[in-house]
Amino acid sequence: MIIFTQNKQAVWNFDDMSRLHVTGTGTGIQAVGRNGSGGEIARYRNREWCVYALEMLISAIEAGDKTFTFPNEREMEHRTAHGVSGGGKRHGGS
Repeated sequence: MIIFTQNKQAVWNFDDMSRLHVTGTGTGIQAVGRNGSGGEIARYRNREWCVYALEMLISAIEAGDKTFTFPNEREMEHRTAHGVSGGGKRHGGS
């Protein structure tokens, strides 16, 4: 799977990642590569939205999608305001 960062300025190959996690502040999602390098791939207003975005990624992986793009703040506001669950329409696709 190919993962696009929230700002669409970086692309990650999921096979080259060792982990993805919510940062200690609870407002970012960071990717760490197998070689130890990494960086922030998304930033949200709170930990709940970070976890929600990771659930969206998990749904995309389970569905066998070839790509995934982390949603921006506006898209997250829409999804959470309209009760779209992490298992709903993913932001990405094959």
